[in-house]
Amino acid sequence: MYFLLALAFLVPSVRAISEESKNDDIPTLGEVIDFFNTTEKIWVYTSSEGPERQCLSIKKISGEDNAMKYRFTQEYLDNTGTHTQTLTVRLTAKSSGKPPGMTVTSGRKTTRYTPKKFNVNEQCGIFSFNRPGKKEKQCEVYVWHNTVMRTTPEVCFKEVDVVCEGLKKYQLYSSSCPW
Repeated sequence: MYFLLALAFLVPSVRAISEESKNDDIPTLGEVIDFFNTTEKIWVYTSSEGPERQCLSIKKISGEDNAMKYRFTQEYLDNTGTHTQTLTVRLTAKSSGKPPGMTVTSGRKTTRYTPKKFNVNEQCGIFSFNRPGKKEKQCEVYVWHNTVMRTTPEVCFKEVDVVCEGLKKYQLYSSSCPW
C-alpha cells in the first residue's frame, strides 16, 4: 500500500523533471525544415544585434526550395528607408547529438547559423550566429506572422534568456510594421 502511494507521488515528479530536461533538446533537421515550411512571413522578433534595422522579416520565395535549400526575400527598415534582398539558406545534417548546420548567404556574404530552440505552439525559433570576422555570438528569435498577429511568443522569450544568456535583446518587430 505504501509503495503504491509513494509511486503515485513519484510519477508526477519524474514527469516534471523529464519535461524540464526537454529544454536541453537539440533541434533536429526535421524541426528546422518544419519551421521554414510556411508560405507566410517570418519576423525577426528580437535580436541581440543593435536596433538599427526594424521590421525585419523573411518570406520564402515559392517554388524555389527543397528540403535542404531555400530562398527568401528579406525586408527591413532602417534610417535610410526600406530595403529588400534575397537570402539563400542551406541546411546540412550533422552527426547525432549536434544541431543541423545552416548557412545564410546574401550576395557574397555568408553567415553560419545554429538552430537552438523551437516551439511548435508559438511557431517560433531561436537561432544563434557569428557574423564573419566577429567573435561574439548573436541571437535572434524568429516568429511566424500568424503568431505575432494573435499573441506574444512568451515561451520563446523565456528560452532566449537561457539560450542567449548575457546578450542584449532589441525588439525589431512592432505591430506598426508596414508589411
